[in-house]
Amino acid sequence: MLHDGGSGRTIIAGYKGLIYADAETLMVMRIKMDCEGLQDFPINRVGLEMDYDNVEISGVKFVLPLKFVVISGSSRYSAKNDVEFRRYQKFGAEASISFDVPEEIPEDQLKEQPVKP
Repeated sequence: MLHDGGSGRTIIAGYKGLIYADAETLMVMRIKMDCEGLQDFPINRVGLEMDYDNVEISGVKFVLPLKFVVISGSSRYSAKNDVEFRRYQKFGAEASISFDVPEEIPEDQLKEQPVKP
């Protein structure tokens, strides 16, 4: 969905493009897309390119986004949004819960108790 703030118009546009995959791992490594059907819309070109790479985090390799570029424009302006992903890190925490339950619950703790004010 694209929205043009100047005219207040919104359009749902389709994309066409290419997906590049690594021949050995079959992992998607690049996506390139361009919007179609924008001839009668104030924003007449929108495109996206996204690159992925193997990134090692805590000794394990993952295919993660490396960078992407979004380009949009009309007859009056152009905009480019360049984003890079860096410094991937592992965040985690370890916890354990243990319950010390007595073998037998005393009888007076099993009876209904009045609400304390």
